[in-house]
Amino acid sequence: MFVGLFTLIGLREALRPKPRGPWIIVCVLSALLSKESGLILPVLLVLVDLIWISSESKARFAVRRFCQVHLWSIGALATWLVFRWRATGSLGHVRPSPLDNPLINEPVSVALCTLPRQVFEYVRLLSYPARLSVDYGFSQIEIVRSPDLWGIGLMLLASSSFVVRSCPPLRSHSVSG
Repeated sequence: MFVGLFTLIGLREALRPKPRGPWIIVCVLSALLSKESGLILPVLLVLVDLIWISSESKARFAVRRFCQVHLWSIGALATWLVFRWRATGSLGHVRPSPLDNPLINEPVSVALCTLPRQVFEYVRLLSYPARLSVDYGFSQIEIVRSPDLWGIGLMLLASSSFVVRSCPPLRSHSVSG
């Protein structure tokens, strides 16, 4: 939610007649620090300039716009990359630990056996929120090591309903007299 808020504020600030660079840094960093999908804000800033600035004014405003908006967002992005590298030790994907997700080191068959139980549990909580908690951590995932017949039946029913729904409708061919 915060990433969307900071992205919209950053776009609004960049579209002002005289954008304020420090506010763009604050918005980009806040969006990135709230969620990694905030990486879209610097990309959106470039796309906005490519789409809405007319071709005859591109050459005239390119340098000024780069200094007013893009230099600040690149600086904020570089700062975030340094934070990420210092915190995780890499700039790429960081594999979660088994303490965060107990299914990480389990075989695929165990994950597939656990899936129906979890789907059923969340549907149950959605329809009848008794014992609803603020946070359901991964430590509350009950790992199922053998196939659950009810779960397999529910998965087959759900998958067959999607298959039937994606089939073209049957047409009746009748001869009218």
